[in-house]
Amino acid sequence: MQKNIWLATFLVAFYACTATATPTPFLFTVDPAQSLADVDVDAASAGFSDSDSDSTRLAGTFLALIDPEVAPFSTARIVAMDVTNVDGLDMSLSFGGIFGAILNLAVESSDLEIHLTEPGGVGAVDGNGRFTQADNGLQLIAHATASCTGLLCGTVDLPPTFDVDDTTTVDFDNCRVTQTGQLTTLFIPVAATFEQVDNDGNTLTFVLDGQLVGTGVAIPEPSGGLLLLMAAVAYLAIRPSRL
Repeated sequence: MQKNIWLATFLVAFYACTATATPTPFLFTVDPAQSLADVDVDAASAGFSDSDSDSTRLAGTFLALIDPEVAPFSTARIVAMDVTNVDGLDMSLSFGGIFGAILNLAVESSDLEIHLTEPGGVGAVDGNGRFTQADNGLQLIAHATASCTGLLCGTVDLPPTFDVDDTTTVDFDNCRVTQTGQLTTLFIPVAATFEQVDNDGNTLTFVLDGQLVGTGVAIPEPSGGLLLLMAAVAYLAIRPSRL
């Protein structure tokens, strides 16, 4: 629901501020079969550190402004992204050797979210459909449950969950947009590092390396009546509650 509200709000502002639909908004649905990410988790605490990794398929949507509407394209800009993990992630981190402790972290499906909080600049699309979009604000929100095995577990005050909420600046290098008929495909490589430090100085780092592949079509410019309806929906969703 929140994603749909954001999209309605964006489109209201976009169509209200442009006399013509240029560039054209395209809504893409992420294909989990082609969208994969390796996730490396590093934990550091009390002088010990270790890392482990797992992989997952990705699902969700993203929005891009592309000009012109029909290939060959000249410019593209990814302006929104709401992506989550399809598969659960399981990592085991060792602290203190065989006499220490094993920290087991589990991230359930949909408990890792990737959002584009600050879109980068417009990318120039070359003859092969490739472009780079620099300086994007990318946010990771992750929730992991924790368990401990080993001799030192009883001496460590281990929280039952770990939460990461961090935003970093990344470049989307070597993106590619293609079109077959009315169906448009956008490929986005994603590589980013996120870090969370708690009040005790313990550090949890997530390193993502993967790709998003989405297919979509152009969003048609709404009629005047539909635009008013979208504006009403957006207003009702974001206005302060009177309760």
